[in-house]
This record gives sequence, C-alpha cells and structure tokens, in this order.
Amino acid sequence: MPPDIATSLTAALKKVYDSSAFKDFMTGRGFGTVWRDAGQFATFMDQADRRMGRAMKAAGFAKA
Repeated sequence: MPPDIATSLTAALKKVYDSSAFKDFMTGRGFGTVWRDAGQFATFMDQADRRMGRAMKAAGFAKA
C-alpha cells in the first residue's frame, strides 16, 4: 500500500478509535480496546497466529 494512503487510513482509524461513540459502544458491550499502529498490529497478529497454531496442533485440529 502506498505510504500516503496508509497514513491517511491510520489517521482516520485513530479518529474513530478516539471517538466517544466508539468507546461507548465497545465498553457498553464489555470490550476493552488498545490502539496499535500498523507495525504494532502486525506484531500482535503474528504472535496471535503462532499461539493459535500451537493450540490447534495440540488439540489435533492441525497437522504439524
């Protein structure tokens, strides 16, 4: 993705994340939120994918 578009999308998402409407919606349903920029989110997803893979293998749902 071109950097200027990524910057624009990040700014738009951060504006939504910071809005009271979003915060009220999420907390009203019992969800917590954590802001992560693109790099932090990629790291989070990599870690989550590895954990899910290990759990699926341990449960016999995925092959080694």
